[in-house]
Amino acid sequence: MAEQYRIERVVSALRVGESAVINGTPVTVISLRVADLLDRYWAASLRCRLFAAVADYDGCLVVGDELAMCKRQLAEAGMLQLIEEVA
Repeated sequence: MAEQYRIERVVSALRVGESAVINGTPVTVISLRVADLLDRYWAASLRCRLFAAVADYDGCLVVGDELAMCKRQLAEAGMLQLIEEVA
């Protein structure tokens, strides 16, 4: 229980865009808008991999537009590093 309060105290002190390492795991506070962009990016990325697995390259091109749009919006928000760190 004490560990949970320590984690909450650390996270509540962070502002959007700030990061901390908690129990060896890097944590970055993001806004709901950025969370939505990240979700859309990862969903589009999965769809692109599924299209590629069945050789539907036209489908990959369509999804690629959505990936590019999400990437551009994440860059504008200063959060592009969130997808580049994992990729």
